[in-house]
Amino acid sequence: MNKIKILLTGMSDNLGGIETYIYNLYKNADKEKFEFSFLVFDYGKKVCYEKELEKKGVKFYKITPRTKNYFKFLKDLKEVYKNNKFDYIHFNLMDFSCFERITYANKYSKAKIIIHSHCGSSNYLKGNHLRTAILNKLGKYKIKKIPYIRAACGKQAGEYMFGLEEYLIFNNGIDLEKFKYNLSNRQAIRNTLNINENITAYGLVAAFLPIKNHTFLIDIFYEILKKNPNSKLLLIGEGEIKKQIKRKVKELNIEEKVFFLGKRTDVDKIYSALDIYLMPSISEGLSISLLEAQVNGLKCYTSSEVDKNSNITGNVEFISLKNTAKEWANIIINSNNKRDKDVLKKVSEEYNAKKSYEKLFNYYIENKK
Repeated sequence: MNKIKILLTGMSDNLGGIETYIYNLYKNADKEKFEFSFLVFDYGKKVCYEKELEKKGVKFYKITPRTKNYFKFLKDLKEVYKNNKFDYIHFNLMDFSCFERITYANKYSKAKIIIHSHCGSSNYLKGNHLRTAILNKLGKYKIKKIPYIRAACGKQAGEYMFGLEEYLIFNNGIDLEKFKYNLSNRQAIRNTLNINENITAYGLVAAFLPIKNHTFLIDIFYEILKKNPNSKLLLIGEGEIKKQIKRKVKELNIEEKVFFLGKRTDVDKIYSALDIYLMPSISEGLSISLLEAQVNGLKCYTSSEVDKNSNITGNVEFISLKNTAKEWANIIINSNNKRDKDVLKKVSEEYNAKKSYEKLFNYYIENKK
């Protein structure tokens, strides 16, 4: 059997939910059946997992960013699509703003097009630039007559991007064994950061982007500190607003309370070091980090804009973004935040990475031309 050739989009230099999903997709695939390659924008930086994947023979097609040179961007797209015989071009998207990737795929490739929504609601666009919202609207119009396969990471993400149209759901799966609570990992991370056991450690794993609402998160944590000074906040990730958030932390004089840990390859261990997970996102589909935090047994607090299907253990509390930071803090402080040691018994097999990705792999095979 010839390998099924799949071109994936969505990988960037900022480790987030889509990047994690794509990496796990590749990692769980049968390399005898599938050949994956990646279409990425060349900003002069290595994208997530690039070195590791290149060592395994994965091909990266680096194209000129649209904002750098529009006509070169289009030329690069055309060459990639025209000169390679892909069976599928699988777009992992938050919106339709970069629609040319899709229209050119339809024009210059015979591959089947999959548009895979990873965004929870239109509030995502509110937290982004006006230009993105305008281009998203234009993109929806431009791809209207293009035949493509609709897919989503969850119900909310599907409804946001496709409305009443039918779509497939491929759940974000995770390695349950890897992310379960581990006391040794907890002690190791806490010792490294000099966090005693009498300290309550809050955390968030997310790229520093407006959609993740770090600004409001700092406000919430500041209110928590007023009630429980023995608290620390661990922030894992990089991104465009990180400097802005660091400035805010400095202005509030809580620098000793907030750890900026950057990109990490040991996120699974960091969850064990936490006591409570905070994620006041403006919008989310089926959040991978929220699933990981739950599998670790953490009590999680997230905004009501996050897909409700993300609550796979009963340990997630959804709070409206209309509530003030002080109200969020009161809810969190006055709740039972004990770690759930029996949490794995509550997690459905559909969220097991192998089972979840198996569904997509079977789709690739069964629907190949």
